[in-house]
Amino acid sequence: MAMAMLIGSLACDPETVDEAKQEAKDAARAAKNAATQAVEKAEPYVQKGIEKAKETYHKGKEQARHLKEQAGPYIEDAKVAATQAAERIGDASRKAAHEVKAATTRAVEKIKSATATQPSD
Repeated sequence: MAMAMLIGSLACDPETVDEAKQEAKDAARAAKNAATQAVEKAEPYVQKGIEKAKETYHKGKEQARHLKEQAGPYIEDAKVAATQAAERIGDASRKAAHEVKAATTRAVEKIKSATATQPSD
């Protein structure tokens, strides 16, 4: 019997359990409210950051477009110069090939004429 009374006194009092539950609910509600307030305080800064990022993006995009427009004539000039250089290289290569072919032909003709004029043994 004494054992039953000891166990009974060690068991939680229903009123204490209800108070602990209520305290836990209150603490959770307070934490939720604090988090909500922190988000509400931070929201204008987040929005300002988003707006600033968009503004910076659009400025950069506009600057890139402007630079591309400015570079357009230079790109065209570079294309023309590259085409002209390629044509000059091609002309020089064809001329050099023609000169080599002519020199080779002359050398062959000299060899033929030198061997034709030598008496055979």
